Order: sequence, then structure tokens, then C-alpha cells
Amino acid sequence: MQIESTPLISVIIGVHNLSPRWMNAIKSLKDQTYTNWQCIICDDGSTDGSYSKLKNLEKEDSRFTVIKNEYNLGLASALNNCIKHADGEYVARMDDDDVSLPTRLEIEVKFLLNNSNYSFVSTSYFIDNGETLIKKDAINTPSINNFLWTSPFLHPATMFRKQDLQKVNGYTEGKITSRAEDYDLYMKLYSNGYYGYNIPKYLYKYYVGKREVYAKSKYKYRIYESIVRFNGFRRLKIPFVRYFPFVLKPLIIGILPKNLVYKVRTRHDEKYNKNRRSI
Repeated sequence: MQIESTPLISVIIGVHNLSPRWMNAIKSLKDQTYTNWQCIICDDGSTDGSYSKLKNLEKEDSRFTVIKNEYNLGLASALNNCIKHADGEYVARMDDDDVSLPTRLEIEVKFLLNNSNYSFVSTSYFIDNGETLIKKDAINTPSINNFLWTSPFLHPATMFRKQDLQKVNGYTEGKITSRAEDYDLYMKLYSNGYYGYNIPKYLYKYYVGKREVYAKSKYKYRIYESIVRFNGFRRLKIPFVRYFPFVLKPLIIGILPKNLVYKVRTRHDEKYNKNRRSI
């Protein structure tokens, strides 16, 4: 694809104390086959000298712009700040400990250029636990019912039309959406008629390391997620009797042993992948 004939993509990254793997993320951007991009990184009140490291990156490569929140305001605030500084027609998310595979931006922007009925696009991906890569197949065309169990889109692998993000006022800031800002955003987009698609190719490596893949560390985040679910399901006009058990899901999961949560989540994924292959 020729730079002159293709739109600018703004890659946005929010960081609070850089991941030790951050240079891998930066290298994966520099290795993209699609080259007409800029990267906006918001340092969200880091306390470990991350801002200085990022400013050095900015000096080395003019495609990077580094901005700062004086205090740790949360990912939603950091990403909204990035969007304000983004010049691109498209906004692509990424995390500082992940890897975008070389054709990710090219394939995603081609999809949006050729499919005006979709406001955003994500992809199937690899879960990187530090030892192995596990394939994760995403639902190609999620419906509102696919939001009941969990978000059907991988947030850091998503590319949005910036104008549609702006129409819904971007990410919802505040403690209630902490660690669920993406879930809230997707349901907000769907409730306003802006839909997404998952490309059936593995274009992203999502790093989880030694963290428990399916359990959040503090119970308060389970409570926040339940509130996000309740508000989102109502906006999507899902019947109460159908969504109510899924509002309780994070509260129940929060009191279960982590190894049991992992087994349940794994069985759910295996069942979905088996059914998907049979279609």
C-alpha cells in the first residue's frame, strides 16, 4: 500500500509505569507493513521514570508523540487524552506489553476502508503467557447477546473510526469503569448503532505473563464490572430476565477459587471453538 494513497492511523497507548516488554511493543509498530501511522503515548502519572524514557523515544523517532497526565487518572483518561492529540482518521489501540504482528495495521485498515458499515475492527489473537502461545478465536460478527458472557472484542487489538469514537464521547472516565473501560465503550458503541467485526486471523499477541488470565485481583473491580454490565445491558435493551444472571457473574467469580475460574473459562472457550469449527 502506498503511503500517499492511504489514511493516517493514530496508534494510542496508555501507560502507568512501563512494562519491561515495552520495547517489544515499539519494535512491533516499527515493523508494520503499513507505514503511514503515528503513535500517541500518554504517561498516566508514572512513578518510575517512564516519562523520560518515552521522551527519548520521541526524540529518536518523530512518529511518536508523548503526552502526560500529572496524576494517575486511569486508562480511560489516558486514552481520551491520546485521542485529543490524534491526527489520524483511524485510531488503533495497543498495550505496552503486547505485540502487533507485522500485517495487523494493514489488514485492519483495509477492512475498514472496504466495509463502511463497521465502525471498528478487531481480530483473533494469541494469548502469550510467557511460555507458550495459545490461539484465541474471536466471533466474527458479534451480536448484542455476545456481550452477556464477556466482551467479544480484544481491546488492544482494535482499530476504530475516530469520528465514531468522538460521537459517543470516547471512553467513560471514572472509577466504575476501571478495568472495564473497553467493555463499557463497546456496549456504548453498539447501543448507538456502531458495530464491530473480528477478522479471523491471528494478528496480535496479548501478553498475560504469570497473571491469572481470567480473575481480577481486587473484589472492588468485580463490583465495578457488575455496574458496567447492568448499565450496558440496559442500553443494549436486552431483557432483564436474560441479562440479570450475567450481572451477577463477576460477583460470583470473585469469590470462587482462581483455579476453578480458569477451568470454567477454559471449558467455555473450548466449547465455543469446537462449535465454531463445526459451522
